[in-house]
Amino acid sequence: MKLFEMTQGEFLVLRPAGQLTSATSAEFEKDVRSRIEAGNSRLVLDLADLDYISSAGLRVLLVLAKLLKRDNGTLAVCAMNETVTQVFEVTGLSSILATYQTLNEAIAAE
Repeated sequence: MKLFEMTQGEFLVLRPAGQLTSATSAEFEKDVRSRIEAGNSRLVLDLADLDYISSAGLRVLLVLAKLLKRDNGTLAVCAMNETVTQVFEVTGLSSILATYQTLNEAIAAE
């Protein structure tokens, strides 16, 4: 899995590409945690290039959201494909995390 990064205003936008599974979730969590520890407290995960997310990937998103909330930060998720959207809906994660159709909507709402 690749992880692309950009800054948009006060938001750090991270765009993982590929699959977020048990094989990739530990490295993804480490990468995102390092950015949070560096002072990035307003994150948007742009999931447009994420093909698949497993339960291990979902756990990482919950851990990151909890970490950011503890530090008065925010985590928004946007641009999910149909497969990832279904996983979020079936697991109830869409009611826990702020989800948006587009990156612009996520930034405007947060």
